[in-house]
Formats: sequence, structure tokens, C-alpha cells
Amino acid sequence: MKRRLTAVIEKHGGWYIGYFKRIPGVNTQGRTVCSTLRNLAEAFQLIQNDNRRIAKRRKADSSLRSE
Repeated sequence: MKRRLTAVIEKHGGWYIGYFKRIPGVNTQGRTVCSTLRNLAEAFQLIQNDNRRIAKRRKADSSLRSE
């Protein structure tokens, strides 16, 4: 399933700051808009992978408690 997310890119001095309003913790910076968008995609992937690992661990922990 694919979802569309809106990236917010703001210029601050010589840097661009990027983030998703609806996903806390996914933020980055870059010298160009293009590099900021690439960094943002990578940050999103890292957060998504971590959230999956956490969910699997919680599921395993809860199944051990119920036995």
C-alpha cells in the first residue's frame, strides 16, 4: 500500500530543513532542496524500519507473557 506524504521544506540561512508534519521524528537538513528530499526519504525509511522492529519485539514480548 502506497501513501502520499507531504514534505515541508524551509530555507534557514544556507540550509534547507525538511520534515513531515504527520510523522514526528522524521526530519533532516541539506544544502539543496534535492539533497534535503533524499535525506528525508532516508530518514523516513530508518524510522519505518525501527518502528517495525519495535512492533515485532512488543508482539513477541506480549505472546511470552500470555503463555
